[in-house]
Amino acid sequence: MHASNAVADRGVPNWAKNGKIAYCRWDGGPLEVAKAHLSAWDYFTSPGAVTGMMGTYTDQGLELLKKGGFNWVWLTWSAGFSYQQEEVQQSILRPFVKRCNEVGIHCTAYLSMCNVFVQDMEAHQPDLLESLQRNATGGVVPYAAARYLEKPLRLMGCLNHPKWKAHLRNRLKSAIDAGFVGAFYDNLSTACHCSRCQADFESFAHARTGRAMKMPIMTVKLSERFEETAPDVDRSVELEQQQLLHAYWSHLLWRTAVEMNDYAESIRPDFMVYCNWHVYHHTFGPAQLKALSTEDGQKASYVGPGWNFPTSPGFEVGGYVSNAGLLRRLWAVSEGWRPVRVQNHQTLGPAMEASDFVPYSGSEWQRMIAECWTFRAAQEVFVEGNFMTELFAGVPRAHEAWESIGRYNHFQREHADLWESARTLEAAFAVWGRDNHPEADGDWQRVKFATALSLAGLQFDVMLNRLANAEVLSRYPLIWVPSVEVMEDSELELLEGYLRQGGRVLATGTFADWHQIGRRRRADEKQQWMDRFSAAGGKRWMAHFELNDRDICLGKTEIPDFILRMKKEYFIEVESSDDPVVWTAWRCDDGRRVVFLLNPDQRAARKNVRIRIKKPVGASKWHTPDQGAQAAEVRHNGDGMECQLNRLEIFGFLDIATASSAKSGS
Repeated sequence: MHASNAVADRGVPNWAKNGKIAYCRWDGGPLEVAKAHLSAWDYFTSPGAVTGMMGTYTDQGLELLKKGGFNWVWLTWSAGFSYQQEEVQQSILRPFVKRCNEVGIHCTAYLSMCNVFVQDMEAHQPDLLESLQRNATGGVVPYAAARYLEKPLRLMGCLNHPKWKAHLRNRLKSAIDAGFVGAFYDNLSTACHCSRCQADFESFAHARTGRAMKMPIMTVKLSERFEETAPDVDRSVELEQQQLLHAYWSHLLWRTAVEMNDYAESIRPDFMVYCNWHVYHHTFGPAQLKALSTEDGQKASYVGPGWNFPTSPGFEVGGYVSNAGLLRRLWAVSEGWRPVRVQNHQTLGPAMEASDFVPYSGSEWQRMIAECWTFRAAQEVFVEGNFMTELFAGVPRAHEAWESIGRYNHFQREHADLWESARTLEAAFAVWGRDNHPEADGDWQRVKFATALSLAGLQFDVMLNRLANAEVLSRYPLIWVPSVEVMEDSELELLEGYLRQGGRVLATGTFADWHQIGRRRRADEKQQWMDRFSAAGGKRWMAHFELNDRDICLGKTEIPDFILRMKKEYFIEVESSDDPVVWTAWRCDDGRRVVFLLNPDQRAARKNVRIRIKKPVGASKWHTPDQGAQAAEVRHNGDGMECQLNRLEIFGFLDIATASSAKSGS
């Protein structure tokens, strides 16, 4: 039930709040052309690809952004070339940023956190090369998501090296001076074994465990699919060391992001720093950052059961590819006020969309945009690739897709104030989540588990451990703790107090085997907690450790009956003759409620959809951006309201006034 408030918003401008964002990745210019060439991107094989990429920061590019209805874009500012060569790009962008601002389009600077194009740096800025990451044998560390013919052309900078830190501040300051509203950091990866990083890890590990510990060996495996991947960790060392290395990696990225954020805010307090977090980072970023972003989404669609997605784990459940769990997780991290963006990819057998850059149809774009809307987020529209090439070449299918995006973005603009005020998620229970959570059952950060519950029509919050307190827990009648292996004593004490106050706790899978990452809990210590929970909650403490969360995701184990009963007892009910329908309910600042509905299936419309509100409400109205959609039938009675839809094409929402406002005529 995360809700925004004036204190927590921390200066996020009104236009950037969730419900008002129409966001686009607008990569391009000569810098991006050079980056594509040196990375051997698959689609970059024709003069048309160069023409499209060079067109983004022209009159034609600005007109396309306006037609698409975007109010926030990122522009390629710095990608790891020398300052001399990046000035070629930046001299083009400075006037383009001003022109965007004049028409209400806000610009973020794309910055690389670790990337170095080594040939250019050797020629123009060789002094920075001493700050490169080093592997365990002293060699350089390549960037993984590229294809190299002879030797790696993209290397990585060390986040502990003073010269690299100064470089990051320099690039950030140049973006602030150019009039950008924020900076987006990409290429968040570290596999450095230099003396600084080894010493830093040893200090980190000792602070966590009280023991001396050497850094385990990491290796970077080049990706065949152009995806950013986590370094492989030496599996011969103890699990505690492996976990601590992942935790240190996240800690180093957090620390760097916070340092850049603090530096930016010292110059301009309203400046927004955010990063491209991946699920394998174990985190979606520190609390100090003002915005959230990830490119780990997948194209929402039905693919059939048993499909294997090798690129990003945790998105296919029962044949449906859905980002519902990822979006719920991000909403929890947002605390209701940080703007959230998700970029989707399309998995095509063994290769992901970033390799093929296959354009989506208009309806596919609309479904992806609407899925984000359903969870109060924004789709990060990714144009680069064949879509960009066709768009600037005037290919009809590309312009039809662009018009479809524009229709949806303009629909959002019509309802932006209402959507922005719908800040509180109506939830029947909460699922406990954890930052720096080690992988469990192949499900990074439990996004697949949350997706399975969402596709089942359950309405729940994800509650992060770092945001939990007694007052927050008291808002929910039940807390589900699914395979949370790491729980500190303070967190267990919170659950014990919640049980004493009459709450219910369902613990499934592996539970509290670790005090913290790198420090196991002894069996007798764990048993003492089990006894305390039983004493505090009696039957309200439900320990079903045999219930495997992965089996729920795979459909091998049913969701417990009493959880499904909560769905029936919930005051809003959504039914369809064709399941599933993905939906969420939100409470607005003025007491109104908004119910978002999404058809996750591209094959056909959902038929005979019924929304039932089981309490007295005021006037209600159905809205949809879908062309040719039929009007909804809304019926009120003394006990509530029903809204009947013959067809749900892709998306719509129900605006529900309070019963008191209806009586007063407001």
